[in-house]
Amino acid sequence: MDTADDLIERMIAEPYGRASPSVYETGRLVSLAPGLPGHAARLRYLLDEQRPDALWGGPGGYALVPSLSAVEALLTVVREQGVGTAPLLRAVIRGLHAVADLLARHPVAGLPDTAAVELIVPALAEAIERHMHALRKEPVDGLDPVALPADVDASALDRVRRRLVAGAAPPHALLYTLEALGEATAPVVNSLAPVDRIMCASPAAMAAWLRVRHDPGMRKRLEAVATAGPVPSAISIPVFERSWVVAWLLGAGAPVSPPDGLAQALELEATLGPAGTPAGEGLPLDGDVTSAALHTLALLERPQALDALRRFETPTHFCCYPGERTPSATVNAHVLEALSSSSAQGPWREAAAGKVTGWLAGRQHRDGHWEDKWHASSYYATACCALALHRYGGTRGRAAVERATEWVTSTQRADGGWGRWESTAEETSYAVRILLSTGRPRGDAPRRGAAFLQATDGLPRRPLWHAKDLYTPGTVVDSSVLAALHLADEAERAQ
Repeated sequence: MDTADDLIERMIAEPYGRASPSVYETGRLVSLAPGLPGHAARLRYLLDEQRPDALWGGPGGYALVPSLSAVEALLTVVREQGVGTAPLLRAVIRGLHAVADLLARHPVAGLPDTAAVELIVPALAEAIERHMHALRKEPVDGLDPVALPADVDASALDRVRRRLVAGAAPPHALLYTLEALGEATAPVVNSLAPVDRIMCASPAAMAAWLRVRHDPGMRKRLEAVATAGPVPSAISIPVFERSWVVAWLLGAGAPVSPPDGLAQALELEATLGPAGTPAGEGLPLDGDVTSAALHTLALLERPQALDALRRFETPTHFCCYPGERTPSATVNAHVLEALSSSSAQGPWREAAAGKVTGWLAGRQHRDGHWEDKWHASSYYATACCALALHRYGGTRGRAAVERATEWVTSTQRADGGWGRWESTAEETSYAVRILLSTGRPRGDAPRRGAAFLQATDGLPRRPLWHAKDLYTPGTVVDSSVLAALHLADEAERAQ
């Protein structure tokens, strides 16, 4: 395991951040941009990632979006190439049956709240149906038609497409899902002047853009990402990554002896504008990264004005994006940290911090955990909320923190770890940080958790973070594990 200094040095040297490959995004490049370098490696990746049950991606409903993307991509190649596609055809046949069964068991209304799921699922189902219709006219040997359920709800996608075709201006956040817009893609791309070109940050969205407009700069950037084959969910996440990593390490008291000017090296101040900051180049401004960057700069003794947070305030809480479909507990936890760690005073800051504290307490489940739309695991959400309330929630947050630590203790697994589906190093690090940072160690639970972290050091991380499908921001996860181990070492020395 790296030291904190090693982790920060490596992170600063990676200008775009580090994220795991995405089946969804890789499938979209296979379908939309077969001429990009790395196409054969992307095809091999899709075949290799198909599970024994013929699906792709995470458990349960988390498999639907990546599986639909992979099936549609392989169908595209089968239709375009025909000869020599027997391995792809076998994967398609198995995948189609598995997807139809999965859709029957996991209706769209009950799917995990991953990015733009309400647009992506009907768009992919529509594309697969077009392939199947064409193949019925010119049958492919061995491919039996499989009818996808007719109740896939395409109403939201239809409304969005109609508005855009009619000339409505696209919200910035929608550009991240440009590949799902179909006939509306061209009006969106053509409505933006060349000087206003948006990179979109998503390989799939960039590929959709390039099918409409020749853009040498964007193509060069996409080719650089695509050459190795599989591509990540977002190609630029440095502000998100640096804010989380530094705040988590400093919050745990991990020994960090950075060079002079760490704040300047992180470039967080430069990214903060009057309306906030995005997670990285090409992504929309959002309240989560804005508040986390503000908190991190305050910890680095470079406090900033809080005015940017006002853009994300609603009458009851703070949002990630104005007009978002579902609120986020972790966004509000980060807002509370930004509000409370700032040196700024005034009635608005006090009122906003009180509002967020009450809202977070009201979102806690009875058993003590929180859930969130940015992560598959309640341990992440619970860590964000419990630590923010412990540090800044005052007496109103104390009872919520107590319930959270009771839930964490009661859910530890026999192997000493924690996890939604199985014990993972990431989720275990959140649990250990909750117990030790709040001063509620609950017997030997943290020690057993730290032993699990030591035993699993170096093993692959399970994707748990929400984008269009599940992914792992590797440096962020490493920082949580490092913070947890530091806290455990300090607790051991104290005894």
